[in-house]
Amino acid sequence: LRLGIQEAVLAVSGRIAPTLDLTADLRNLSPALATAFVPDLKAEGKLRADARLAGTLARPTGTVRVDATGLRTRSGPARSLPTASLTATANLTGETARIDSRLTLGSETNLTLTGQAPLAPSGRVDLRAQGSVDLAIADPILTASGRRVRGRVQMNAGVAGTLSSPRLSGTVQLVRGEAQDYTLGAHLRDIDALLQFEGDSVRIAH
Repeated sequence: LRLGIQEAVLAVSGRIAPTLDLTADLRNLSPALATAFVPDLKAEGKLRADARLAGTLARPTGTVRVDATGLRTRSGPARSLPTASLTATANLTGETARIDSRLTLGSETNLTLTGQAPLAPSGRVDLRAQGSVDLAIADPILTASGRRVRGRVQMNAGVAGTLSSPRLSGTVQLVRGEAQDYTLGAHLRDIDALLQFEGDSVRIAH
C-alpha cells in the first residue's frame, strides 16, 4: 500500500496474519492535514515515523520510531511559544515495549521519558521522566491576561507496578519560583518547593 495526501506519504508492505512481517513508513506528515476537520487549526511542523514488526498482533516484536520537528501553532496566544521537537523509539518484545523519548521546547525546556511500558493491561510498567522546564516559556499565554511566572521546575520521577496499581517515586522541585498578577497587584517571589512521590501519595517536603 502506498498512499499520498498533500506532501505526506504512507507506505506499508508485508504480512499481518497469521504472523506479523510488516514494514511501514510515514513521511512529511503535517498538521495542515487536520484543517479539513479542524478549520481553525493553524499549525506547522513535520512528522516522520517508521515501523518494523514481527511476531503476532497479540505479541508484536520489532521497532517503532517517531521523529517530529518544527512543531508550533500559528494562531492564538501560544503562537509565540518556541518550536517543539520530539523523538521517540519503542522496542517491542512481545509483552512489553522499551521506551526512549525526548521532548524539547526551545533551548530551555527538555523532558525525557524512558523505561518499560506494557503491551497488555496486566503487564508491568517501569517508566521514568526526567528534565527541566523554564516557566518563562508560559509568557506568551499568560501575558495577555496580565500574569507572569518565573522559575524552573526540575523533574526526576517514575512509576512502577501495574496500570491498575501504579507506584510512584521520585521528586519534582520548583527553584526560585515567582508569580505576578498585574491586575491584582500581587507579586510572590523566591518560591522554592519540593514534592516527593511515595507509592500512592505525594508528599510536600517543603
